[in-house]
Amino acid sequence: TPMPGSKVALSIQVFVTGWFFAFPAAAPADTGKPAAGEPSERLGKLEEKLDGLSARLKELEKQLAETSKQITAMEKSIEALLQAQKNAVEIEQLRTELSRLRETHREEADKLRKEIARLEELARRDRDTTAFYSGPPAATDGRVLLVNDWIMPVSVIVDNRDSYQLLPGQSQVINRPAGTFTYEVLGIQPAVTRVLPAGRTLTIRIHPR
Repeated sequence: TPMPGSKVALSIQVFVTGWFFAFPAAAPADTGKPAAGEPSERLGKLEEKLDGLSARLKELEKQLAETSKQITAMEKSIEALLQAQKNAVEIEQLRTELSRLRETHREEADKLRKEIARLEELARRDRDTTAFYSGPPAATDGRVLLVNDWIMPVSVIVDNRDSYQLLPGQSQVINRPAGTFTYEVLGIQPAVTRVLPAGRTLTIRIHPR
């Protein structure tokens, strides 16, 4: 049988125990910091991934800038190539035109040579014919020999009335009374007065001045 003192002590213990469990303990104050454990580890991993992605982004931006430079260089190369091809076509066209002009000039030069040869042959025949038919001058007459040393045909007017056409290299013998006379080369020389001695030949050569 418990003693009275023991009953009192037990009653006090039961009362205190009941009072303690009747009022819940206060919650710990929130300090604003994440609790230790899994959330903190997950945040660290996310930050590591973010740093990695940022570094990767910078590397991609660097590669993009380098690629842009390469594309620009390739575009310039393509443009230069196209310009070179265009220049090559134009050069070929110029060569073709130059060849055509050379051929045309060669044909014209051949025609000119043939025409000069024909005129020289006509002049030679005319000189031979003139020398054959002119005969010796009379005792009171003289002889005027006109010679065209120029490369162009000329017209000679004697005494303002008689006209003589001379081709390049052609000559003309004129029998006329001795004494003074005038001659003019149209477009080259104005009228000039000369003296023709009797029984003599006076040679007049026409050439550029």
